[in-house]
Amino acid sequence: MAGRRSQTRPALSGQAMRRFLLLPARIVGWLVDAMCRASVALAALAMIALAVTIMIQIVARFTLTSIAWTTPIAGYALVATTFLAIAPALRANVHIRVSLFIEKLTGRARTIVEAWCHGLGFLLSVYCTWWTTHQTFESHRFNERSTDIIPFALWPYQALMAWGFALFSLVLLERILAVASGLRSSWDDGSAPAHP
Repeated sequence: MAGRRSQTRPALSGQAMRRFLLLPARIVGWLVDAMCRASVALAALAMIALAVTIMIQIVARFTLTSIAWTTPIAGYALVATTFLAIAPALRANVHIRVSLFIEKLTGRARTIVEAWCHGLGFLLSVYCTWWTTHQTFESHRFNERSTDIIPFALWPYQALMAWGFALFSLVLLERILAVASGLRSSWDDGSAPAHP
């Protein structure tokens, strides 16, 4: 036994690790594609509801009437539009990104900084997802209502916020996997991450 060399498993090389991460990156990408399409459709409906509510307010002012329910509905529609569209906006690269520092980096340094930034954003987004989901369940459990003239249930709007944060977390996870698997840089040129 003394003459036998110890059998150790070789560590995964960088190329092997990238191939290993390619499948999860594709799966997350396809999942995020479908969820983003649904989220954009819901955000568009919320935006239409917001526009209709504002038009009702404008017409009501011309007739010297006050419609009390329009203000909270407009607020809820605005929240829904914002949170449902935040992840698809990041995925389509229409968010405002301060990338002056990252643009100066190349190679491994850029990969590390991008992964770190996306990872930090992912952790914060997961925390926000957990918190808003917790608030949604608590609001549903205790039947919390708004303090407006018409007491709307709060949990449906909080659920939309939780959905938005969860999808935002998935988009950031997709970017982390893209950086780690070598699919990165597809968002640098203004297009969404590609999924071969």
